[in-house]
Amino acid sequence: MLIPIEIARGVATQAANEAFRYPIDCIHFERLSPDRLRAVATNGRCMIVCDWDEQPVADHHKMLVPERAEPGFSALIPAATAVEIAPKTKSPMELTEVGDLAGVHLGFRHNRCATEITLNEKPSLPFPEYRKVIPYSCGSVSITFNPRMMVGALNAMIGCGVAPEGDSYVTLRVSDPHKPMTLEARGHDGRECLVVLMPASGDVETSILPRGAMT
Repeated sequence: MLIPIEIARGVATQAANEAFRYPIDCIHFERLSPDRLRAVATNGRCMIVCDWDEQPVADHHKMLVPERAEPGFSALIPAATAVEIAPKTKSPMELTEVGDLAGVHLGFRHNRCATEITLNEKPSLPFPEYRKVIPYSCGSVSITFNPRMMVGALNAMIGCGVAPEGDSYVTLRVSDPHKPMTLEARGHDGRECLVVLMPASGDVETSILPRGAMT
């Protein structure tokens, strides 16, 4: 699995600093189809979903096992690891999709040298069921939200390379003042980003995670 470094860096900005009861300090990577990949991160208040087409890579650039997994493969990578790697390389990170007893393997290039990291620790709980949070009905209603969350979400989209130019647009969809709203953007190269923002109820922000998961 080839992960563009800007997507890893942008998505990591929306991950939590602590795991709480779910591994939301990690980025969830998933293969949707033979050539379509997805990265998901959430801090419990905001969630970003970024899809992209996997680009072919020359054989002499491959560092890890070249086989691809079937659609449905997923893995969790600590956001802190992605943030640490991002300044060191401009090349995509490579995530092996062939599991073994050693754990998950992540590779990248730094100063023309290949580096491989083995992540042995696996979260005890799975990533939250993020698909259940995404609202699919849309309409025109007013909604209250934290503006800093909106700025953070837009910066994450820009960081993923989806809306980097002045002529790019972001679509805001709101279905109900008490339900999540979405920001959607499409890049010229087929990249897509979907950000889910939770509304505020009075002075209390609602959460993407189940009740009690942030305590």
